Amino acid sequence: MGGHLKKMHAVLYLFFLLWVVTGQQFDLTKALQDVAQYESEKYNCSVIVAVKSKDFEFAVSRGTSNFETGRLASVDDKVIWGSNTKPFTGYILLTLADKGIIKLTDKIVDWINPFFKRMKHHHPEMTFSTLEDIYGLNITMVTINDLATMTLGVADFDTDENGMDPSRAVFYAQPDKYYSPLDILLTFDYAYEMSEHYSSTNFILLGFIIAAATGKETWEEFHQAEYLPADVYVDFGTGLPPSAYTQMIGYDRTSFNNHTGSTDIMNVKSDFSGWTASDMVASPLEAAKLMWNVFGPESILSPASKQRMRQRTNSNFYHFASMNMSFLTGQTNPSYADAVGHMGSTYGYQTAISFSEHFEFQLTTATNIETDHQVQPIDTMCLAYGAMVDYFTNKSLGHCSFEIVEGHFPACKCVDE
Repeated sequence: MGGHLKKMHAVLYLFFLLWVVTGQQFDLTKALQDVAQYESEKYNCSVIVAVKSKDFEFAVSRGTSNFETGRLASVDDKVIWGSNTKPFTGYILLTLADKGIIKLTDKIVDWINPFFKRMKHHHPEMTFSTLEDIYGLNITMVTINDLATMTLGVADFDTDENGMDPSRAVFYAQPDKYYSPLDILLTFDYAYEMSEHYSSTNFILLGFIIAAATGKETWEEFHQAEYLPADVYVDFGTGLPPSAYTQMIGYDRTSFNNHTGSTDIMNVKSDFSGWTASDMVASPLEAAKLMWNVFGPESILSPASKQRMRQRTNSNFYHFASMNMSFLTGQTNPSYADAVGHMGSTYGYQTAISFSEHFEFQLTTATNIETDHQVQPIDTMCLAYGAMVDYFTNKSLGHCSFEIVEGHFPACKCVDE
C-alpha cells in the first residue's frame, strides 16, 4: 500500500563493515548473508535479500518469520510487496503505449468515464457515473502521465496524519472484508490535488484505465498476471488474506491510531486493497526477476519506454511509476550511485527494490514487520547495495553507514579506504 517515506522522527545510526581479505575473491553470498544477519538481529524480524543480474541470481534469508512457532525465514517465503507493485503497473501502461493502445498524454476521464458507465451495469451500488462526480471538474485536466509520475492526481486513501490512519482503522475493524478498488472509491472521501504528491489512489485509477483500454467490463476482469514474463512466478492478492499466500507472518509494529506492540495481520483481507497500487505477492527472488524485466536490459519495452522507467522527472524523488533510490546507495561516484526502484509498505511488511543501470543488477530487500518510518528495508538496501558495488568493482574494503536525522530523508554513505 503506501510506499511513500513518511516523516522521520527518530534518530538512528548504523555503521557496518564489509571485509574482504586482500587478494581473495569477494564472496558476495557471504557478504549479503552478513547483511541479512545483522539487519534481522537489529530489527528483530525476517530479512531476505535477493539479487538478479545477467550472470547470476540468488537470495539469502535470516531471522524469524513466525514468533509464535519460532519458524525461521526461508528464501522461498512469499512477501506482500505493497507499493513495489507500482513499477509493474507502470510497465503494463508502457506496454500498452508501445502497442499504440493508449497515449500517456490521454486525459484519464476519456478512458475512465466510459469504463464507469460499463461497470455500473455490473455494480449498481455505484453512486457515481464519472470521475467529475467524485473529484470535480479539475480532474478533466489530468493525464495518464500525471497520475503515473505523481505530478497531479487525487488524495491518497492510504495515508496518516498526526499519527492517525483512517483507512487502517476501517480495514482492521473488518478483517474479513476485502475493500475492492470500487469500495475504496465508495468509502473514503477524496479531493483533487493540483500539486505533486504521493498517492496510491492514482494507481487504482491507472488500473481502471488498463482495464478499460483492454476491453474489460469491470475491474475484476483485468488480471495483472497476464503481463508477467513466462519465467516469473508472482501472485496478486485479491479477496484473500495474506495467510492464503505465505507462511511468513507479517507484524504491525507501528504507532498509528495509538497502536502498541506487535500485531499479526495475516487475516486482514484489505492488505491488498490497493489493487494495481499494492497487491503483489512474491518471494524476493521472483520479485527481483520481475523487476529485472521492468528495469533491466532484457525488458521487452521499447527503448524509449525503458528509458522512461529509468529517467528522472522534474521531481528528484519520483519518476514514472518509480522512485529515485540514489539516496540509498551511498556511493560517491555518481554512476555507481544512480539507482531507480521503489519502496513498499503495507500492513505487516516493508520492502525495497533498486536497479543499478551502471552495473546492471536488480536488488530487492524484504522484511516481515511494518514500522512507522520504513527504516529496516532501506537500511538493509544501503548495506546490500554497498556489497554489490564492492563485488562489481572488486574493492577490498568498504565502509557503509546508514543514518536518519529528524526531519530529513535517511542518508546512506559509503567511504572507500
